[in-house]
Amino acid sequence: MSIRWRKDGSLVCAAMSSEKEGDCYIDDRLHYQLSVISKAIIADIGHESNGLWHWVHGDKFLRSQAEI
Repeated sequence: MSIRWRKDGSLVCAAMSSEKEGDCYIDDRLHYQLSVISKAIIADIGHESNGLWHWVHGDKFLRSQAEI
């Protein structure tokens, strides 16, 4: 799964979002490293509907505010 790292710091599923200017594209291999191996990001509980991911620091999640 690929994700987009937005300029505002949010992480969104690439398949569920459109590209925006300034996005940094994170491919499948780096996504796997960040989520499975490093456990640095985690899917939002509502990921299947909102496509959001969050940074993890220890036992705390760093969430960015979703666009409304």
